[in-house]
Amino acid sequence: MQNEEILKSIADALEGISNQLDRLNENIESITGTFQNRTFLNVVASVHEN
Repeated sequence: MQNEEILKSIADALEGISNQLDRLNENIESITGTFQNRTFLNVVASVHEN
């Protein structure tokens, strides 16, 4: 029974880590998207200046 409890605890911990990685990935995608949009807007602005 103790082994099952340990395995359940490990599984719960891994699920928590997986959820945190999912949130981190979403944050990274959001940040990357923000930089891509800024870069695009900078390119458009520089084209219109010339």
